[in-house]
Amino acid sequence: MSEVGRVIDRFGGNVILAVEVLVLVLVALLIIMASYVSVRDLRSVLTPYVTYSEIIELIINDVFTLVVLAEIMRFIIALRASPGTRIIGLAEVGLIVSIREVILASVMKEYLGLLLSSVASIILALIIWLVKTKIVR
Repeated sequence: MSEVGRVIDRFGGNVILAVEVLVLVLVALLIIMASYVSVRDLRSVLTPYVTYSEIIELIINDVFTLVVLAEIMRFIIALRASPGTRIIGLAEVGLIVSIREVILASVMKEYLGLLLSSVASIILALIIWLVKTKIVR
């Protein structure tokens, strides 16, 4: 490889690392902001005029938002690993989102949404199992 190729390769690696660090910092800020919003929402929702299903929906949304942001942060950190690990990280984030949708659809009694999100959860769990057992050992 020529000297120019090595310089470009090194520069590209540094740019990718800088972007990954920037994304990690921004996701960390999102986690802090989501935590603040969760506490604020819980304080405002505890009134006698709010139904239990609204409280449950709010709590589920807030908790799963924090979990998804944490999973995104973990996925970004794992980007330097093997391609199988990258696929697992994406599938895990998708699984968390689909489980959230299953819970919300069951609370809101939306049967079509429950069916679709359950099928998505099963497919994503199958993808994770296949990648973990067949590709990444």
